[in-house]
Amino acid sequence: MVLARWDHARRLHERGESEAALHVVDLPALSNPNDEPISAARALKAEICRALAAQTRVFVSQSLHFASAPLLDRGMTLWSSAPSPDVKQN
Repeated sequence: MVLARWDHARRLHERGESEAALHVVDLPALSNPNDEPISAARALKAEICRALAAQTRVFVSQSLHFASAPLLDRGMTLWSSAPSPDVKQN
């Protein structure tokens, strides 16, 4: 099932339907990180995020897609697992 969803998402992305592909690949990409098909789904999701960041002109959407890709590359599936930036207070 994961491979079928991955294949479908890949085809959508190749046809230029990246937003639809992102929704299709989302659930498999958030599953067990140690499975090879899941790693492939996560890599595809990162690729789609990069493509969407390059395509959109909406700053907030662009920023979210751009920031999500490297987190997915590192195997992170939740923003809450991302390292917090160092914030200096005066």
